Amino acid sequence: FIEAIFANVIVNTAFTINLRMKDDAGKVMAIIFVIFIFAFLGYEHVIANFPAFSLAFFASNGAITGMTLGSILHNLFFALIGNYVGGALIIGMTYAWLNRTKTSYVD
Repeated sequence: FIEAIFANVIVNTAFTINLRMKDDAGKVMAIIFVIFIFAFLGYEHVIANFPAFSLAFFASNGAITGMTLGSILHNLFFALIGNYVGGALIIGMTYAWLNRTKTSYVD
């Protein structure tokens, strides 16, 4: 759960870096650096786990003993909840707090 929270914080950091940089080469280098950190730390992210589970299953011809439907659903559930907490609550609420104004928006 904690790994999933940090995973989403890192993913949002990569997205923010991409928005703030003007040079394309700098964007690519920053994204590669953040992806390296993400992979090195082995964080749990729902979208990253989908291909990882599929590759592991098909590469081993389905011979992984601990890879049951229950364990996969358990991992995806806690990764999803952790990604939600990291992205929506921590990052989203921080940006909402930083961008608060005293005026009301009228369209």
